[in-house]
Amino acid sequence: MPLTRSVLRRARRGDERAFAEVVNAYGGLVLNLAYRMVRDRQDAEDLAQEVFLRVFRAFDRYDPERPFAPWLRRVATNLMINLTSAKKHRMRRQTASLDSFKDAAGELPADRDAPEAADSAVRSERAERLNYAILALKPEYRAILALHYYEGLSYERIAEDLSLPLGTVKNRLFRAREHLARALGGEP
Repeated sequence: MPLTRSVLRRARRGDERAFAEVVNAYGGLVLNLAYRMVRDRQDAEDLAQEVFLRVFRAFDRYDPERPFAPWLRRVATNLMINLTSAKKHRMRRQTASLDSFKDAAGELPADRDAPEAADSAVRSERAERLNYAILALKPEYRAILALHYYEGLSYERIAEDLSLPLGTVKNRLFRAREHLARALGGEP
């Protein structure tokens, strides 16, 4: 939801009310992107809060004559990539421990009287495997996936918003798909 240039200028000068308007207008966008990066609601909220703290500190670098959303998206994505890179090792350990827990628990027999439940369980398992596979990706790949598939941005828009060459965006998306296919047992 675009804000007026006046609100953005006031927020840039440190006006807390104007900044609250910025957070209200763009909080959903940042939280959604954060969730797509970390796949955990609490971690996403923490990450979104960190993004807005960084935006508040760096607001003087924003040119209020230019569109705000691309600048915010670039700041948010870069920060999320940096922060999640540091946490990647921890996430892998969590994934491994969850897998060993599932192995120790064994498989439950299917209820033959509930085909819908079986279909739902298969879909749920696939979604879980996809989430783990996405979390295992490099943060740069996760960011491009989130922006393209969940935010619906074109390659060109992603390149512009993140100040990346178009070829880099296409390459990262290709590599992300390739890694996901391998992780999910398909052809790369």
